[in-house]
Amino acid sequence: MLDALIMLGAGFLGGTLGGITLAGWYVSRLWRRCTTLEWAVADLQDRASTFRGRDMAEKRWEKARTSDAELAAALRSPVPTTRRYDNDPLGS
Repeated sequence: MLDALIMLGAGFLGGTLGGITLAGWYVSRLWRRCTTLEWAVADLQDRASTFRGRDMAEKRWEKARTSDAELAAALRSPVPTTRRYDNDPLGS
């Protein structure tokens, strides 16, 4: 009777440990896959933000070029001569 109980306990213990081992293996594989997917999503988000940032930077640089062109066009007009009543502290 004791031998049967020991055999039953050993079988139960072996099954439990085997189940825990397989579950741990499955969970570790699942964890690795989830981590890989997280990294892939982060990479895609980084690429998308870089692409959007590049587009926004291009718009910003285009705006700067436009304002520089407008300023250059405005500076081509003759500069008015200074007069004595322009509040020049040096009196030039």
